Amino acid sequence: MFPEVMRSKPPGGNKHCLSLLEGTAGLASLIPSCFAELEPRQGMNSPPPNAVWHQQVLKCYRKTLRSLLKRLLRLPGVEVQANWAGALEGMVHDVVDVVVATALGTVLSTLRAYEGDVVGEPPRGAKHHSFLEDPTVVLTGWIRQYPWDMPIADTVQRLGGWPYAVLSAVAFAGVDYLAIISVEAERPAPGGSRPTRELAGQGIGCIASGMAGSAPVGGSLTRSMLAGMIGASSPLMGLVCGFATMGLAFPQVSKLLQMTPKAVLSSTVIAAVLPAVVTPKDLLRLSGPDALAGWATAAATCTTDPTKGFGIGLVVYTALFPVRRLFPKKSPCKPRSSLWCQKQLDKHAMKIDAAHKAVELVVKKWLLGDTAGLKNQVYHVWSKWSLRKAESEKKLNAVHMSLAKWARGDAKGVMQTVFLNWKQDAMAAASERSKEEALLREQQKLDEYMAAERERYESELAKHKSEEPQVDKFFYRQAYAAARSDYYLRRAYAFKDDADTCLQFLEVAVEISPENSSVVSRAQTMPCKFQELLLPPASTDELAIGPVRRWAEHPWPRCTAPADAKVVPLFGTPLGFLHISELGLRDWQKTLQLFGTLAMKKFTEVQRKNREAFVHVNNHFFQHQETNPAIAMDSPDSWPELYSSQEYKEWAESSIAICSSFLDKMGVPLTKEEREEMEVVTWAAVYPTMKAEDPVTHYYHAHQESIVSFVLYAKMPEPTTPLTISDPRGAPPIEDFEWFQDKGDMGVDGEPPFHRPAAFYAEEGDILIFPSFAIHKVPPHIGRGTRVVFPSNCHLPKRRRKLSGKHKGSESPLDGWERIAKPQAPVARPEAVPNYAAHATAALDLAEVLQDPYMKMWEVQNQVVAMLQFGVSDASAWLAAGNISARVAVILDMRGEGQYYLDAALMFARAILLDASVRPQVEQSLKDLIPQKVPKKYKAAFNALKHWRKLILSWGDTPPEIEMTQFLHPELNGADRCSRMCPEHKEPSLRTLRLLRVFSTQVYVLQTRQVKEVEEAVAELLEADVPGASIVSSPALVHAKALSQGPWLENRSASMMAVLCDASASVSFADPRGKWNRQWSGSVPVKGELLAQEPKAPFHWHTEVRCEEGEAILFPAWLGFKLSGTEAVRPYSFAALRGGAPLRSRAPRPPPLCTGGAEDPGVVPRADEL
Repeated sequence: MFPEVMRSKPPGGNKHCLSLLEGTAGLASLIPSCFAELEPRQGMNSPPPNAVWHQQVLKCYRKTLRSLLKRLLRLPGVEVQANWAGALEGMVHDVVDVVVATALGTVLSTLRAYEGDVVGEPPRGAKHHSFLEDPTVVLTGWIRQYPWDMPIADTVQRLGGWPYAVLSAVAFAGVDYLAIISVEAERPAPGGSRPTRELAGQGIGCIASGMAGSAPVGGSLTRSMLAGMIGASSPLMGLVCGFATMGLAFPQVSKLLQMTPKAVLSSTVIAAVLPAVVTPKDLLRLSGPDALAGWATAAATCTTDPTKGFGIGLVVYTALFPVRRLFPKKSPCKPRSSLWCQKQLDKHAMKIDAAHKAVELVVKKWLLGDTAGLKNQVYHVWSKWSLRKAESEKKLNAVHMSLAKWARGDAKGVMQTVFLNWKQDAMAAASERSKEEALLREQQKLDEYMAAERERYESELAKHKSEEPQVDKFFYRQAYAAARSDYYLRRAYAFKDDADTCLQFLEVAVEISPENSSVVSRAQTMPCKFQELLLPPASTDELAIGPVRRWAEHPWPRCTAPADAKVVPLFGTPLGFLHISELGLRDWQKTLQLFGTLAMKKFTEVQRKNREAFVHVNNHFFQHQETNPAIAMDSPDSWPELYSSQEYKEWAESSIAICSSFLDKMGVPLTKEEREEMEVVTWAAVYPTMKAEDPVTHYYHAHQESIVSFVLYAKMPEPTTPLTISDPRGAPPIEDFEWFQDKGDMGVDGEPPFHRPAAFYAEEGDILIFPSFAIHKVPPHIGRGTRVVFPSNCHLPKRRRKLSGKHKGSESPLDGWERIAKPQAPVARPEAVPNYAAHATAALDLAEVLQDPYMKMWEVQNQVVAMLQFGVSDASAWLAAGNISARVAVILDMRGEGQYYLDAALMFARAILLDASVRPQVEQSLKDLIPQKVPKKYKAAFNALKHWRKLILSWGDTPPEIEMTQFLHPELNGADRCSRMCPEHKEPSLRTLRLLRVFSTQVYVLQTRQVKEVEEAVAELLEADVPGASIVSSPALVHAKALSQGPWLENRSASMMAVLCDASASVSFADPRGKWNRQWSGSVPVKGELLAQEPKAPFHWHTEVRCEEGEAILFPAWLGFKLSGTEAVRPYSFAALRGGAPLRSRAPRPPPLCTGGAEDPGVVPRADEL
């Protein structure tokens, strides 16, 4: 009745609760019916004999358990797959039997007061804090011993030494691995398994088990196999198993087992494994060599230990392996046995084969990786299938032959079979011939088409060659000039609110393309009202130089100078010239031929793989090269034809001599270490014939961190495409010229009046050498053929230094540009230190927000050099430099470009050595460098900075005094203070190197102090550019600010300035190559009073020109100057007028090159200079 009542639906009843109560009621009603099945003659009050009673009780017990399991599986929410219900039922019987037996044994031993060994309480270690007292107990509370604290040596000794210990570990891993393979072969996982991952997980489990004080993990894929059987594919099963295992370790659960006798556990284990030991079915099934190996392993294991037994088994199996090959296993079925027996054997063989293939696949995936292992296995399976397929076709043909013989007789059957095979082969051959004929016809059509195209191409090429002068003129006198004019028209519009500057840009645009009506009409529509050119067009818009071996034929222009005036050229940019035949190579012509051929071949390969615009292909080509010659020759695999050649080795050895000779020729100092360890970077650059839609060019750029650059011209087709070098007075080298890369070839150009570049027209074998700060480019290439050059850069070596412990890093040479830019008589300005500190800080602020701050970082480092060279004895300058250099090091470290914290550390040390009282400021600066909230991408860099901060703070008031190697300065590493940085001056090893200084600024010393005579001298200077110009002079307003401590002065409304000396005096001139251009993209914004007051470093040095009583110094009005005093000098400005319009800085035109100055011996061409 109870079940009947429960079937009625309760008010608001729960189906889950109803099903559970129903199952319980069913179980209760099942037990009496179970016992009612006993023998009727025995009844409940008369128990049967023991054997029958035990059998009936066990049967009733299992029937009840089976019914309970079925009812549980029908509970709502329990999803069960039908294919594993039976297996699970059997497994549950065995599991429940073990649990019941253990529980009964425990209860009986408790009732009988058992005094033997029991499981007891789990071992306890030191008292642990609760989670509330110490939250880390969750992570570390289970650890009893870390791996480095474990008695590994004692364990090894207990095992019998390292050989036995290693053998034991290998045996343990081998047994587990075989278990994994066996489970995988028996029941592959649905998604496949990875033995590597399983073994790695098992290894991690063993390590964790050892740390917790437990036994090694000895499991395999048994749980995975069980999961596959019951359909548990979710990771939830692993999580549940893990939590269940952890639950057994809780004290509340372990208390249930502490009274269990160890004898009960032992008997349970013995009962489980004894049948397999007494009757080893797997061993009894074996026969032949397998049986011998199996019984030998079992015997060795029983008599010695599992490790030795495993090793002996492997040896015996290996020794018997040839016997297995000689005596293969025979089929147990007799020749005339039943067909059923043979089918069973076939099925068994198929299972074994499938297991072997699964094991083989798993092993290969483990050894070769998933992809390679799978490919290898697929290939072997395919090859076996192909052989079986061929064998099957052979048997099929044999059957056909037999049938034909049986049907038609032997002779006719053979003839029919041969004829049919011949017919099939003939039809296949005819099909192949038809395809070949079609292919030949298509090939003939293609050849005819290519011949027609080749004829058309040769015709157009001949036509192009006949029109060569017009094409050359078009590109370089019209199209390219029009592109330059367009740039200056755009610049003029940017200054539409500044009428004079706007007109100056428009005049340059029209001057470059005077015959282009479109340029003139656009200029006339500009807001600044252009009418006509104030100056006649210049004879040329560039300084053409070259080739090297025809210098004597070139008429060099002489400097225009007033009569009896002394010309003082200032701030020139040196260029060097060589020919490859002067380097002493074994065969320079072969070198050029090899370099040109290999470069074109390599470039063509890269171009085929990267069908993009030239600028992108050029970048890919650069990335395919090893630019360090030493590394390239040691590992020439990337380009063996070039890097393994003797010609490349000779060129690499000559490169150092080219750089050092150029520096020695100019008198630039180098240390012994720099000469021996100077680094060269060299690569090939290829410029194919230009297409109309894809200009082959290389935009304006400089080479940061280098000191000297040079180019070898390997192939130079006609018409020659030059290398253009911009006037640094109009294109300041320290600016970021890559800012304009996306605007194409005409993204930037020199500011007027410095818009005339120098263009080097080379021949094959020429070598052009120039300072790395020189802004240069390759205009669009129009030569009839491929232009091949080999550029190179020379770097001062970076120096590694170790201060203490982990504190080591690189010291960057920061004065590569500065050494060449420094004038012959440099003068320092300590009062300019705050200006350069402000410039460095502003540039660093801009660099931190740029996606690619490389150029700005170089600008920052040059300003730091200027700070320290001017404030070499100023502790505050070193403090500010250390602060800035630390920020630079963080950015470079974040970008993965090296760790340069050492620079900042040495600067902080220098500040404390100069003035110990700044140490609190150093500590505060180091504290302020690291923000409270560090961005994720800067985390590693700021952690490194913290280590350096600890080192600097540990110095206290006595930091180490270490020689500075970042730059040269007589007070830091002069002749009596140096050990590593001792400068040397040597004669150039390449004595035929020619030197030419371009873009110099001319200053004139006149033998007069009369204003009228100075006016006549100015008119004489302007005669070439503006014949008949009128000159208006006026005293310049000079006050206290014009003294040497004040700002640099210039007069934009005048053409020339003159200083008339009534007594001995001097005039200081700022380097115009460091000028702050207005509205220059990517430039540091001018904010505050300190910026734009000093030339940008590395052009921070100024020079002085002496003026004696009765002399006058005449110079362009755009040149910044300072006076040593106002009492002994009278400054005047001279305005040139044409038709009443002021010419201002337009005249006189600054010449890119002129000769005749006597004050700078490097400017006057001697026998070895041009």
